[in-house]
Amino acid sequence: MIASLASARQFMSAAPPMPPAGDSSREPELNAQLFRYAEDLQQMLERQIELEADYKDLLKASIPLAESRNQLNGLIDRSPDMHIVTDSEGRVLRCNPATAMLGRTEEIIGSLLRHWLSPTHLEQYEALQRRALLAAPGEAEDGTLHELKLCPGAPPGTSLIVAVQALPVLHEGKISSVHWIMHDVTRQREAQFASQISSAVFRSAAEGVVITDINGNILSVNPSFCRITGYSASEAIGRKPGELLASGVHDEAFYAAFWQSLRETGNWQGEIYNRRKSGEVYPEWLTVSAVRNEDGAVESFIAVFADLSHIFDETQQRVAYLAHHDMLTTLPNRLLFHERLQEVLAQEDSADNGFTVILLDLDRFKQVNVAFGPHVGDGVLQEVARRLLATVHKVDTLARFGGNEFAIIASGMTGEADIGCFCAKLLGALRQPMAIDGRELFICSSLGCATYPAHGHDEGALLKSAAAAMYHAKTAGGNTYSLHDVRGAVDDGTLPMETELRRALERGQLRLEYQPQVATRNGALVGVEALLRWQHPHFGEVSPEQFIPVAEAAGLIGSIGEWVLHSACRQLAAWDDQGVSIASMGVNLSPRQLRDPAIVDKVRAALTASGIAAARLELEVTESEMLFQLDADRYKLAALRDLGVKIAIDDFGSGYSSLGRLLQLKIDRLKLDRCFVLELEPQGDTRAGAITAAILSLGEALGVELVVEGVETEAQFELLSRQGFQVIQGYLTGRPMSPAAVAQRFTEFAGRSEAGCVHG
Repeated sequence: MIASLASARQFMSAAPPMPPAGDSSREPELNAQLFRYAEDLQQMLERQIELEADYKDLLKASIPLAESRNQLNGLIDRSPDMHIVTDSEGRVLRCNPATAMLGRTEEIIGSLLRHWLSPTHLEQYEALQRRALLAAPGEAEDGTLHELKLCPGAPPGTSLIVAVQALPVLHEGKISSVHWIMHDVTRQREAQFASQISSAVFRSAAEGVVITDINGNILSVNPSFCRITGYSASEAIGRKPGELLASGVHDEAFYAAFWQSLRETGNWQGEIYNRRKSGEVYPEWLTVSAVRNEDGAVESFIAVFADLSHIFDETQQRVAYLAHHDMLTTLPNRLLFHERLQEVLAQEDSADNGFTVILLDLDRFKQVNVAFGPHVGDGVLQEVARRLLATVHKVDTLARFGGNEFAIIASGMTGEADIGCFCAKLLGALRQPMAIDGRELFICSSLGCATYPAHGHDEGALLKSAAAAMYHAKTAGGNTYSLHDVRGAVDDGTLPMETELRRALERGQLRLEYQPQVATRNGALVGVEALLRWQHPHFGEVSPEQFIPVAEAAGLIGSIGEWVLHSACRQLAAWDDQGVSIASMGVNLSPRQLRDPAIVDKVRAALTASGIAAARLELEVTESEMLFQLDADRYKLAALRDLGVKIAIDDFGSGYSSLGRLLQLKIDRLKLDRCFVLELEPQGDTRAGAITAAILSLGEALGVELVVEGVETEAQFELLSRQGFQVIQGYLTGRPMSPAAVAQRFTEFAGRSEAGCVHG
């Protein structure tokens, strides 16, 4: 090129311009123009030289850049971390060999990265992708690592936990893709989790745990050690266990054998006596194990011990229990009954309050033993005990005197009307059929009552009077009660109450109250149960437990039940008119009503008269009553369900139902009996807690809703909520209330919901 330029210059200087022929006047102009062309050509040639020089410089500079790129690609290919580049839609463009832990390269390239992520981490992944794609060009990364869970293609069910950085990739000044750097931290997290579990076990173990060095100096103790021994951690650490806990009970030979076992086998286990900080000597079951390092050398000892003192206490309590209780029924025996009776007589206010002693003898019980054998008789006695225990008040004493005789101390009960109602309730509970050893048995009883102080001022006189009254009841034919020296034998002790109950409906003495059924999730009122009440002008409020058995026995339950059904449906419609939308109304259906041939028509009539939807009516049938005539009852329930009403099993868990029987029923809801709730503890470690959890699983398996009755404390509510129960009923969330109170409750909740105070 330089030679060409020189030739051009020589040409311009050596060859004068030739004017066109016949035009000498334009020669200067043409010469000037020719020189300008020559100068432009010279400038172009000089620019070309400069460009060629720049190209050579760029070529030299590109060599180390390519080498750097190759080195970087090599580092990425050899990196143990996964490097994945995705486009703006999250589709994989490139990946390094480390992604083999996720799947084959041909499977990964072209796939959406989200497909390799656990569903629980998709939201976090999408947030990282948006942040990378929307980053300003040149914006510095903050270096924050985020954890995601990946699901490899094989083996199934495995997962990887990775620490992730999402880096924006620039192309022509714009962010067009994302470079994902993923470091596998699965093992670290697993180790961290295992460490946390070990630490939690150490802290929460019920047994005391001590860790010592090779010389026996305490390095660490858990909270149970402090609870059992009385020493704090600061008092124990750095000292030897023998300095703190030695009781003086064991001699040197005992400890020599202890250390010999540790040296030879690496462990020792047995019973040992130690001393608490308070000075109390207590037994414990101790296990000591040597901890060895990788070389097999012992570097520390771990001692785990359980306090056995409570076992000795429980043994003493068990002996006392056996001396005062009947082993067949677990009820108090004659000895404990006498002690309780003497305690009541010794109370200063017993003469003012009074009480009644009731002796109960099973009619014709001997025939059961003769016909079916003693094992069936024992089953009858156990069932009688359960029914009586469920019927008496908590403050009463129920005992088995022996044989087929039971005794009751009914506290604060002296009036004839109260005694009559209570005895009718007892008779009604025992009158129902019993399923014993595959047989259906009917057991009746005779009751004798004596009140203090009217029929005796001491134990002997009261029991003698009650026994005489019981004999009077038996001579009258049994299946009744007698109050000593007042009326003699009563043909039917329920007659006074029966007469009043027949008039209660026409006199407007019966009414309904409604107990809320509440969602555990947010406290919403999801339904109510209609409960029958009787306000007598003279007796006052009569308990349903007293008058319902009388109504059943007298054949009044059909008319009363029909009145309840119509009243409950009308009330549900009335609430609708007030703008109070109660989703469900529960109405109890007695066994006699269920077996009424016209029950389906009666329910249909109540629904038609009120105009409410059938699905809002829930008929509750007591488990123990219905299952005695399962074959007949299930067809009635199916017919009722065909109307559209819902069916609930009430007092579930208190009867004799089995899974086989439940599968034969078409039901919508199980109402867990309050007997389980009463036994729940806040820790949830009782058998009752295990049973409620099992029943919840059973309900879910059967596809039915569960309602828990009798919830009275926050501790019960918290435990049941944690277990997963969704609806509760009990005094904690609402006692039975009037229709106006239900409407107010509903309105208040609706107001809080609209104000944002109730969260789903």
